[in-house]
Amino acid sequence: ERRMTACVNRKHTKKVAAVVTASLVGALSLGVAPVAAVADTGIETLAANWATGAKVTAATDGKGATVTGDLERKSFTAKSGKFLVPTEITGTYTTTEVDEDYLRYEKRNTSGGYSLVGATGSLDDAIAYFATGSTGTDTTGTYRVTYTYDSESYDVHFKISGEGKVEGVTVKGTPTYNGKDQSSTLSFVDAEGYEIANGATSSISYKDAKGDSAVPQNAGDYIAEFSDGTNTYSVPFSIAKLDLSTSTVVVKDTDTAIISEADLEDNLYINGSVAGGATGTLAGEIEVTKVTNPAGTAGFGSGKAGVYQVTIAPVANNKNITGTASISYCIVDDMVADAVEYNRVDYTGSTLKIELAYGDAFDASKIVVKDTAGNSYTGDDLEITYTDTDDNKTVDASALANVGEYELTIRVKPTQDFATGAWSGGTITLDVEVVAVGLDDSEDLAFFVDGELAGNAESVTYDGTDQLDKISVVVKGADGTDLVEGTDYEIKVTNTDTNREVDSIVDAGEYEIKVNPLTFSFGSSPNDTLTLTVNPIKIGLAVTGGDLKDFLYRTNTAGTVVLQNDAVAYTGSAVEIPTVKYPVLNEDGTDVKRDKDGNVVYADLSTDLYNIVSIKDENTKTVKEAIEEGEYTVKIALSDAAKSNYQLNDDKFVFEIREAGHFTDVDSTKWYSVAVEKAYSQWYINGISGTNLFAPEADITRADAVCIIYNMAGGDSIGDEDFSFDVDYGYNTGFSDVDGHAYFAKALAWARAFGVANGSNGEFRPYDQITREEFASLLANYAKAMGKFEAADASALDGMSDASTVSDWAKDNVAWAVESGIMGNGGFVAGQSNIIRAEVAAMAVNYQPEMIRTDKLPR
Repeated sequence: ERRMTACVNRKHTKKVAAVVTASLVGALSLGVAPVAAVADTGIETLAANWATGAKVTAATDGKGATVTGDLERKSFTAKSGKFLVPTEITGTYTTTEVDEDYLRYEKRNTSGGYSLVGATGSLDDAIAYFATGSTGTDTTGTYRVTYTYDSESYDVHFKISGEGKVEGVTVKGTPTYNGKDQSSTLSFVDAEGYEIANGATSSISYKDAKGDSAVPQNAGDYIAEFSDGTNTYSVPFSIAKLDLSTSTVVVKDTDTAIISEADLEDNLYINGSVAGGATGTLAGEIEVTKVTNPAGTAGFGSGKAGVYQVTIAPVANNKNITGTASISYCIVDDMVADAVEYNRVDYTGSTLKIELAYGDAFDASKIVVKDTAGNSYTGDDLEITYTDTDDNKTVDASALANVGEYELTIRVKPTQDFATGAWSGGTITLDVEVVAVGLDDSEDLAFFVDGELAGNAESVTYDGTDQLDKISVVVKGADGTDLVEGTDYEIKVTNTDTNREVDSIVDAGEYEIKVNPLTFSFGSSPNDTLTLTVNPIKIGLAVTGGDLKDFLYRTNTAGTVVLQNDAVAYTGSAVEIPTVKYPVLNEDGTDVKRDKDGNVVYADLSTDLYNIVSIKDENTKTVKEAIEEGEYTVKIALSDAAKSNYQLNDDKFVFEIREAGHFTDVDSTKWYSVAVEKAYSQWYINGISGTNLFAPEADITRADAVCIIYNMAGGDSIGDEDFSFDVDYGYNTGFSDVDGHAYFAKALAWARAFGVANGSNGEFRPYDQITREEFASLLANYAKAMGKFEAADASALDGMSDASTVSDWAKDNVAWAVESGIMGNGGFVAGQSNIIRAEVAAMAVNYQPEMIRTDKLPR
């Protein structure tokens, strides 16, 4: 529920604090003009007005949401439909509530002048202008909104920016100097880790810290500028220095003497890439600062066989590399790494294929290195380094569980013969391709939505649940068996509107559910993706809810479609603006949805999902509160949280405040006034015969209670075929204490025939008062006769403070009434207390809010 806070029928609320200094009190009290005092102090002699020292102190965004921060310097994003709407202006002496009819909007043009927004610059024009900006109009620029009243004006500026901002955009990972231009490999992500753009898909320009164009290669600070088609970004990032002390630095064993720094750099690898030599990525930037040869002395010596210890460092004054690396390598006499086998098959010079679909898995223990003499080296004899050749980076052995191409550098650990002193060892490479068996996706892949075969496209409507729970995928292997998600394939879900990977599908939008093979592959043009469109809920005519549940359309004198009986009671104070209900539309949006009985299905629009933009009285005057009798038009706007999942086909609804006038003894301020008015409108009650009185707080007789149930069922439109009538004796009610000609006889005859009223010992006691549990039982019997009774849970009465007041015979009926919301809404049932006439009216409309008779319209 929403309550507006200002008062109706006034343009301003001015709270003026008169400032009178102590030195002037005497003069004023004596009627002496304080001219000298004013002149001496230099106080301005002109009278202040509401705009003196004015500043906007409260505002909304045009969609009903409160704007915070510095309201004199606000900026909004284009295509959002938001702009500045001042609602309060505070001056030196007054606080003024803004009357929206006195706002004027203008846009600053290139010459420095201003042009009206829309035809008149009114708030309504501005709302329409900024809303249509989302469909083509360029709304970016500076605007002025002016508030004019009592010949005084105050204006404030705001901006509409074309640059959408996404908080927390950073470079992905930690870029590190590698001697290469990194513009094609850098990626940028938002605060949630979703990729925004990279060099392969977006045009990115780079600047250095000074703002000059630069290539992102050397260590230092940069700024990346790019656009993803909707937003523009300026992202600062850094390329870190290469730290040799934390890098993977390797010199391959060799049987060729290394006798110089140049020889060593030809065999030097840093982070998987050749680093030294004439073609290395770091050529000329690193140097050997220390060498210890096998003899334990400094220098390369003659390059004889044995283990060498070297230290690598950046050259002097290098700004891109830091730290040092100490490594060892071996010059061997005998290169024993001449051939490599995997699972007893020789793959020297060829590629090992691991076919995952057939259950193959890479196993390092199956690698054997052999020399020409037939000696074998396995297990602990070997050191293996794994490189993903697609990404050119070092990985561990577990990576070979994924499809791809890999290079294995297999080192036979150097050993020295005890007798001869000769060193043996060496390095050999093995290429491994992890492959999958191809499947025909048109035959071997199927998508299901809610258990139904879906093909490659399906549409659903937003309902707040995770649609991914309704989707299943079946992939058949080459032998017809079902492949396993997570082992044979993975499913990637992408929101195509944001190009982000997601793990649930809740909000409206378009999503792609893609099957990514792990142990197999699809054909060259696979249909491996299901496109799921989650449509927003289309809201038709917005209608008032709360206690108002009779949704019969009518047209008022202004030609606006409103609702019959959509009134709230006049209280003399501001009323609660009714909450919004809407008729649910079919998925195609062409008609309203109906239940099995043909009734229109309505849904509540949570107050969290919309804001009240404006309230206008029947004179189209903007008001802050609805107090006086009359018709009011309420304009709403969806909140940011709702705009993607709901679509407003109509953003206005009309309600009426009126004093309940059919019964002079029903006070509009009483809790039951709306219910009594509703029951009268529905033809359930008629008042006391011959008067315009209802006696709402008087007890009601059993006969009158039956008449109300009879009226709910159709009243005088019910025929006589189900019970007998005799001219002399009247209606045959079956009760010995009932006159067949009594005003309630037909109603009671009907109630007896349909099992609604049963009486006891052949009597009905029509003029006795009826208790609350007895009337609940009449309603329960009526529900049973209509085939709409569903027994309540045994715990339905647990929440009632006086459940013990209910008679044993009535407990099931009262529990049904409580669980159905018909009674007990105040936390008690007072089962054996007499029920008053107003409570009967309320319970009647609680059970049956919409009249079922079709021969009459609500009155």
